[in-house]
Amino acid sequence: MPVTPDSTDPTDPAITTTRLEIAAHRLRTVELCGLFYIENCSSGVLIVEGGLITYANKRMSAISGYHHSELEGQPIEMLVPSTKRDVHKAHVVGYGRDPRPRPMAGFQLQRKDGTLSAVDIELLTCTEVEGVFTIATIRVKSQDQEAS
Repeated sequence: MPVTPDSTDPTDPAITTTRLEIAAHRLRTVELCGLFYIENCSSGVLIVEGGLITYANKRMSAISGYHHSELEGQPIEMLVPSTKRDVHKAHVVGYGRDPRPRPMAGFQLQRKDGTLSAVDIELLTCTEVEGVFTIATIRVKSQDQEAS
């Protein structure tokens, strides 16, 4: 069968290639827009794998006082007040047993300079990629808002 642009045969190589190109373009667009959104959103965003921070956006750097390169590769507990770190580790284990979207209010984040900030946190777990990643969005409560 000759390949024609208006063929409706789903096995036609021209149609299959076009569908794959469209799907690849859409996927890349979603990927780029998602990365742009995460990097520029008004919440701090952390991606954590196995208790280690694998990604921190610009807002998280502003909230915590750490450059993203200082956060990435470090245990999440570096942002937890020192008096709560052991308890936090137990909570992380518990969350790993029952990973589901979890909004949490009334927490404190320890900044690089040692000061504490009241924050609300939301956790999501992504298992759609290789490994298990927890995505945390962090919002500073209004009385502690830093300048953006």
